Amino acid sequence: MDPKKQKDINIWFIATILLAIALVGVIVLKNGSSKMMGADGKESPMVQPKEAADRLVTFFTEVGGAKAGPIEGPVTLNDLIEESGMYKANVTYQFIDEATGNKQPVSPEFYITKDGKMFVEVARMMNIDDAMEQLQKFKNDKTATTSPEVTQSQDENINIETEPTQTDESSGEPIPQ
Repeated sequence: MDPKKQKDINIWFIATILLAIALVGVIVLKNGSSKMMGADGKESPMVQPKEAADRLVTFFTEVGGAKAGPIEGPVTLNDLIEESGMYKANVTYQFIDEATGNKQPVSPEFYITKDGKMFVEVARMMNIDDAMEQLQKFKNDKTATTSPEVTQSQDENINIETEPTQTDESSGEPIPQ
């Protein structure tokens, strides 16, 4: 092989290897970042799951302590996992029925953002795939039960008129009413 061609091949080979290493380094550094994009479009530091859950428990404890909501007694963290890119926490507290004054323990689940700044109760969270499947079943059932039956007369003409119409004698076209 020509030494010049071998030198060109080695340069491209080395350059490719170096670029691949640089790309892997960028990917590792980016994925290992401890920051996330916040709702305001700015980077927010991620917090540990326990810290995010502690913020949630503190919030509900403060609400109950200030009598600002229907919560009383201690707020306890029962379970904490990472799910769907967020932290999922299960807490227990005493719920006060404002109409009757009765107290009952409740254990709702909440999703908490990884920066610990926002949460949402899981009460009506739905899996999109399951919801789409249910919607398709509903559409299929509706189509099956509402399909109109079309009947033809013996002379193969279908008559769909519901009220008499007048026709133009010269053209035979119907006259709009």
